Amino acid sequence: FKEFKMHEQIENEYIIGLLQQRSQTIYNVHSDNKLSEMLSLFEKGLKNVKNECEQLNYAKQLKERLEAFTRDFLPHMKEEEEVF
Repeated sequence: FKEFKMHEQIENEYIIGLLQQRSQTIYNVHSDNKLSEMLSLFEKGLKNVKNECEQLNYAKQLKERLEAFTRDFLPHMKEEEEVF
C-alpha cells in the first residue's frame, strides 16, 4: 500500500498539475476568436460586395487581414503543438 500511496501522491502533485497547466494553456489559446473573425469577414464580403469598386476594397481589406491573421496564428498553432 505504501507504493500505491506514493504513486497517487506523485500523480496528484505532479501529473495532475501538468494536466491542469496544459488545460489552461489550451483554454487561453482557444479563447482567442481570430479564426471566427476571419471567417465572418470572408462570409460578409461574399454576401455584401456588389460592384467592382467594392470588390477591390474588400479584396485589399481581406488581404491585409489575412496576412495579419497568418502572422498571429502561426505562433498560436506552434504553441498548441508544443503543449502536446
